[in-house]
Amino acid sequence: MQLARDFGADHVLNVDDFATSDARAKAVRDLTGGGGHVVLELVGHPAALAEGIAMARAEGRYVVIGNIAADQTIPFNPAWLVHLNRRMIGVGGYQAWALRRGLELLERTHDRYPYCAVLSHRFPLERINEALANADQGKAVRTALICAPDLVGG
Repeated sequence: MQLARDFGADHVLNVDDFATSDARAKAVRDLTGGGGHVVLELVGHPAALAEGIAMARAEGRYVVIGNIAADQTIPFNPAWLVHLNRRMIGVGGYQAWALRRGLELLERTHDRYPYCAVLSHRFPLERINEALANADQGKAVRTALICAPDLVGG
């Protein structure tokens, strides 16, 4: 929660403070005066979809990034989008121009935001198998592979 604040969040909600997904969505709508103009789903699990859509305001956008669990599905009701003119946008990959802009953003703002705090683990490239196993076992939030330690100080 503090990390979200460090990145500039005006409000943070702890998922554990709410008994149901409906309660969480209502809290977001209450904080934002009707829901987010843009809601991002970054969890990567289909079960988060209905809750996230419910957090978007009328005519809002719901962006699903990297949800690649092809073998996991949920019931979907088109009314979740249609009745309030919401839009759902899927992002499954990145084009070269977007990667460049992301790197430029990191370069411009590296003093302003604690990007390194997002990483839970760092591994040298020689330990890539250990890094992947760690991630597969749910032991890592975000892992970095350090390919050129002399360029990043270790």
